[in-house]
Amino acid sequence: MFVQQYFDHVAPGGKGPSDLMDDIGYEYIMVAENLALGNYIDDIVLVQAWMDSPGHWANILDNKVIEMGVAVVRGVIDNLQVQVNNLKIKIESKRQIIESSKPFGSISQEQVDPYNIIVAEYNETTREYNEFLDRLKVAQLIHIM
Repeated sequence: MFVQQYFDHVAPGGKGPSDLMDDIGYEYIMVAENLALGNYIDDIVLVQAWMDSPGHWANILDNKVIEMGVAVVRGVIDNLQVQVNNLKIKIESKRQIIESSKPFGSISQEQVDPYNIIVAEYNETTREYNEFLDRLKVAQLIHIM
């Protein structure tokens, strides 16, 4: 996550926890993942934060989860880089939808409207991506100086 600068259950390349288990040949029926990012005073505070979250709580107490691994890593995730990476993924997803749903021939306005909505979302996401990318470049220049 630090190398690729993201914080999510799915990596920028699209791999999730089950893909990682498959890659290393780990046999499983179910994979659950709890992530935490922040400055927790200790493990008790971190686990309590998970227990206060319905999704994390469900993972921890699920009786199908019989093995567990824990890792603690210190590092820095640049929030601007994370936002740029996440927006890039959204742009590609919307591009694929646009390319696969482009209306052809004689069609009604009801058929065109959903396409126009996704194109507008694509344009807005691209604008936001470019804005964050510009901010990231400035931040990197400041950091280099």
